[in-house]
Amino acid sequence: MVLCHAHRPPRAGFAAASVALLSSAALVMAPAIPGDASAAAVQGMRVKADAPACRSGSAWLPVRVSGIPERASRVDVTVRQGSTGKVVGQARRAVLRAGAMKVRVPIGRAALVDCQVPRGDVLDTRAAVRAAQPVGRAVTARVLDAALRPGDADAPEAREDDAPDDVVLPDRAPDDPGAGPTPAPDPSPAPARLAGTTRTVFGAVGAPVVEASGLAWSHTQDDLLWTHNDSGDSARVFAIGWDGAVRATLPLAGVSAIDIEDIALGAAAGGGDALFVADIGDNAAVRSGVRVYRVAEPSVWGLPAGSTLGAVAPQVIRLSYPDGARDGEALLADRTTGDLYVVTKREARSRVYRASAAQVAAGSGVMQLVGEMAYGGVVGADACADGTTVVVKTYDAVRVHESGGGIGAALLTQGADRPYVREPQGEAVAVDPSCTDYATLSEGAGQPIVRYAP
Repeated sequence: MVLCHAHRPPRAGFAAASVALLSSAALVMAPAIPGDASAAAVQGMRVKADAPACRSGSAWLPVRVSGIPERASRVDVTVRQGSTGKVVGQARRAVLRAGAMKVRVPIGRAALVDCQVPRGDVLDTRAAVRAAQPVGRAVTARVLDAALRPGDADAPEAREDDAPDDVVLPDRAPDDPGAGPTPAPDPSPAPARLAGTTRTVFGAVGAPVVEASGLAWSHTQDDLLWTHNDSGDSARVFAIGWDGAVRATLPLAGVSAIDIEDIALGAAAGGGDALFVADIGDNAAVRSGVRVYRVAEPSVWGLPAGSTLGAVAPQVIRLSYPDGARDGEALLADRTTGDLYVVTKREARSRVYRASAAQVAAGSGVMQLVGEMAYGGVVGADACADGTTVVVKTYDAVRVHESGGGIGAALLTQGADRPYVREPQGEAVAVDPSCTDYATLSEGAGQPIVRYAP
């Protein structure tokens, strides 16, 4: 994915606009891109960000992108916090038709105070529109950046970045008298989300991680993943780096581990990010209920490698199935709604169950059966932050499911295979905060972390 930031022009095929949100919404118009007939169509592209909205421990920013050109295939929206420069929200949407699109961008509650932009701070919202195929030539666009000050009556004055108007012409002599305009190539499909075409093997994970059964990708701590052992270990999770080293161990106080099968990153009750640890395994299908433990994601930066953090008592969420005991091995947290989803393993068609945000907040409930997937044997899953895309793992394959109807609807679609090299007993999968890469990890001592990128 390509994100357009101030003072850095987007690559060819992208046009961008940005807006900085203080206490009100603002509109910014992208300039014309010289030298490209298709790029000229994006000169009217605009971005509008409204005030944040919050519900059930999750927060999002309503964003409207208009002036989307005919050949656009994808809209990427990124929200950064002005005071820290950190990305606090990202969303990507396929363009179904030209014109306008509303995007609900999940953002971290830590970036807000009482669901408002903190006084003196700013949420900088940028949208990039990708064309399915450039027309005639490749160009570099300029990016506008502007902020609406409190009390301003009019739209902000735009400031152009110092980006060059580079134009790369077709491979043909410009003074060729017989050279006519370059014909536009036929549009090609947009690149698949989570394409996974580049596979990189990173470091082997060391002890005490010997049976990694789940994986979660931190949104706020760069190059940090969370994992845990399968049954037989105490209730604890591990922060690991891409080199495979265990950065820190977090013990969970007051609970016992029966069969922890997955871990997911979601929203904490008071804002920020939380780890959801899923004690949902049940090979013999005899457990009357299962447990999910929610604990605020701790920071491990600056700690010596191998540190053990102070034990934390998690929120215990007691869940049961509406149709008898099941062996669940995958957990997904919906950051846009606060719901949790449990996916079972043993059936020929894995079953999807939903625990509502209200049940999560209350700490108990009977889950709702959402439906059956197109296949069985699910051993791991993770959801993108925007709640529309899910990556699912079986022992033999990785599949991506997408739906504008949310995680539950996505899981019931057919799904599409993604690149995956079979691991000895690979049960763990996680997707990165931008929903472009996914990582896998297998059970067993000394197993490497594998990253699949576009």
